[in-house]
Amino acid sequence: MSARRFAPAAPGGRLTSQCSRPLRAVITFVIGTVTAGIIPGIDTAGGGPVGAAQAAPDRPAGRDARVADTGPAAPDDRSSRRPAPPRTAGPAARESGADVPLLGTCPIGLGPRVLDGELPALRRRIEAGGPLRIVTLGSSSTAGSGASSMRYFYPSQLAVELLHRFPGVTIEVINSGIGGEEIDQMAARIERDVLFHRPDLVIWQFGSNAVIRRYPLGPIEPLARDGVARILASGAELILMDLQHVPRIEAAPDRQAMLDLIHAVAGTTDAVLFRRYDLMRSWHETLGEDYRRMFAADALHMNDTSYFCMAAALAAAIHEGATGARSLPRAR
Repeated sequence: MSARRFAPAAPGGRLTSQCSRPLRAVITFVIGTVTAGIIPGIDTAGGGPVGAAQAAPDRPAGRDARVADTGPAAPDDRSSRRPAPPRTAGPAARESGADVPLLGTCPIGLGPRVLDGELPALRRRIEAGGPLRIVTLGSSSTAGSGASSMRYFYPSQLAVELLHRFPGVTIEVINSGIGGEEIDQMAARIERDVLFHRPDLVIWQFGSNAVIRRYPLGPIEPLARDGVARILASGAELILMDLQHVPRIEAAPDRQAMLDLIHAVAGTTDAVLFRRYDLMRSWHETLGEDYRRMFAADALHMNDTSYFCMAAALAAAIHEGATGARSLPRAR
C-alpha cells in the first residue's frame, strides 16, 4: 500500500490520502477543534477562509470528527467561498411583507419530521462514550457531485454537525459513495465498502439514477431488501435516504413509485427512513422561486448549500433518534 501525505489543513487537523485499492483512495480529514461558522458555510466568524479549523475557546482539544472518503474526491479549494443564498423567501412571501428567516444558509424552523424511527443502539453507544463510526453508501448525492470540494460533501458536513451534537464523542464518517451507481452495484460492495469497517450506523441512499434513467423498478426492491438484511444482520443500525426534490427527479415518471418503494422497505424492516424528499420540498415551499439556489445547474445534483442544510437536518434527526429530543438544526 502506498501512502501520500498532504500538508496539515489547519492547526489541530490533518489531511491524509492512502491508496487502499487500485484507482480508489481513502481520504481522512481530522478536525481537532471546530467553531460555529467554520466548515462548510458562510464565514460568520470572520477569521480566515471558510473551512479553516479554528480554536474554539469553549471546546477543549481532542474532540475529533473523522471523514474517510472511499470514493473519488473533488479538488479541495480551501480558498473558495460559496455564494450566500437569499436571506428571505420568494416573491409571494415578500409581497405579503413576511420575511422568512434562514438558519445560517438554510430555511429556519423544525419543518417536517424527517426521520421515521429511533436509533436505540446508537443511543447506547453514545451513552457509553463512543467512539461512533458511520458509513455512508450511495451514488452521486453521497459521493458529493455538485459540491465545490470534498469538505462540502454531505458526509463531511455530517461529521462536523454530529461532533457538535455529541461533544466528547469521537465520530468517524466513512464516505463509500460512488457517483452514477445503481443499487445492484452498491449491493455488490456492501461487504467490502460498508461492513468491512464495522459501522455502528449505515446511511444508504439509492434510487435517483434508476428514476432518471427510467430503469424498471421491479428488480430494485429485492436488492434493497437483501442489502438491508445484510447490513442489519451485522449489528449496525441503518438509515435509508430517499430521493432529492429537484427538477429532473420531479420530471421522472417513476418518482413517486420509487419513493413508495423506499418507504415500503424501511417501513417493513428495522431500517429507519430519512425523508430527504419531504425536507427539500419544505425548503421549496419556504423559498419559492429562490429554491433554484439549492441545487446544481444540472437540475439534478445538490450543491454546497443544500448538502450543508441536509447534513444539519440529518444530524438533528440522528440526535433526536438517539436521544428523543427534537431540536433545530444547528445555526452556523
